[in-house]
Amino acid sequence: MSTVNAPAGASHLNLTFGSVVLLGGIMGYAKKKSVPSLVAGSVVASGFFGSAYLINSQSSSNTDVRNAFILGAISSLLLGGAMIPRFLKTKAVMPAGVCSVIAVLAAAYNGQKAVEWSS
Repeated sequence: MSTVNAPAGASHLNLTFGSVVLLGGIMGYAKKKSVPSLVAGSVVASGFFGSAYLINSQSSSNTDVRNAFILGAISSLLLGGAMIPRFLKTKAVMPAGVCSVIAVLAAAYNGQKAVEWSS
């Protein structure tokens, strides 16, 4: 297995998305005592953080990097699946609108990168 490194900065967006989602879950718990917000934010953020870790792994192969971006895309789809319907129903910018935008951007980025690393 040959070692392949992703370009520098390839994981920064997933680290950013994970941080924002985790912060949102913590804020939901702090403001409304919403345990589901805390748990969901932590789970989705863990997917983004895991993706970033795998992207930066020094022993990665093309398949490993592709799978890391797939993990980021799955995390995006989970977030979008929960927040886009909520946004369409409530039209609330916070948190549903912001999370919906994050989900769409993250899904597009990770999906594109997964396709690029497939070859």
